Amino acid sequence: MIEMRKVIFAFILGMIVGSGVFLVPKTITKSPEINGQMFIGRQDIYYAGYPGDVIELHVYWIRKMGNMSAVYGVRDLPKCLNLLTIVPSHDIIGEGIEEYKFIILLQLRKEGKCIADDAKFVLRSGNIEVKIPMRIVAYGVKESGKLRVDTSKVAEIGSEGKLDGSRLEYEIYNPTNSTVYIKGVRVEIPGIRVVDFSPFEIPPKTSRVLTFALKDERSTKTNIVFIRPLLLYTIDSKTIEMPLGEYRFEIIPSYNDVIRLLSDKTLVIVK
Repeated sequence: MIEMRKVIFAFILGMIVGSGVFLVPKTITKSPEINGQMFIGRQDIYYAGYPGDVIELHVYWIRKMGNMSAVYGVRDLPKCLNLLTIVPSHDIIGEGIEEYKFIILLQLRKEGKCIADDAKFVLRSGNIEVKIPMRIVAYGVKESGKLRVDTSKVAEIGSEGKLDGSRLEYEIYNPTNSTVYIKGVRVEIPGIRVVDFSPFEIPPKTSRVLTFALKDERSTKTNIVFIRPLLLYTIDSKTIEMPLGEYRFEIIPSYNDVIRLLSDKTLVIVK
């Protein structure tokens, strides 16, 4: 009950702030006034969807257990994205260590490309203020696609791994009476490319598997990447854009790594 009151209190304070988002630089700052805490939230996002779709982002605050009060929010969103709410959850991940996960719900408001270069998740707790930038490229699709898409691989969440070489698979069904030509897949995150893709056809009333890999050439990599690719296909001489399924990549330190990093009097901000 006490922990639930903490979460409710933090949520109310966060809603008061209203507008803020955090991306974290990988730095370790030592101060005699700060207990061990870790923030994981810097992320690269490409989201293709329809106007009205909800984009779910995650930020993590891992800390030694103790009294907690915080004010948080998302700042500097462009007009094409609307902050719906921020929902906090709380978990004990090991002896003396707790994790707050902030679920940020954004709504895509319009068609066309939407770029958020300056968006930040901001949290204030005591004498700490953390600003985590989030690089978001969203794309609003004009019309519903004619194909049915089933996602085979939707997430990689763990304490280790890398985005480079990740392979995504989608089973695509063509319900029409015309042959569909799959032209390409688009992911617009600087430094991340779609590779191992070859165009192909899907006959009427037939399913085919679309597969491709991600090449990660970013100079600065993040622990969180969230992608909803855009599919381009041709039917009856018309090119149509259509969102595929979501793919979430999150690297969260293991408990042993958390214990090692959260030494006394240290604030850790992880990319």
